[in-house]
Amino acid sequence: MPAVEVMILGRKHAFDTPENPDRVRSAANLLDRKLKTVSEVYGMISNEQMLTLAALNLAEELIRLKKET
Repeated sequence: MPAVEVMILGRKHAFDTPENPDRVRSAANLLDRKLKTVSEVYGMISNEQMLTLAALNLAEELIRLKKET
């Protein structure tokens, strides 16, 4: 299993994954952008709150896209 390194909120994370490394990097980049957006909108909130809001945002987008197809 290849190790994939990604940067999320300026911190390096390494994962052993059977997934395509480019897809993992793309997902990490998307998450990083969402987290930065949440941080800009809500200001100083805990990492847990920031992660929860980003996850809810991504879930809402997924639901909307599934309904559109």
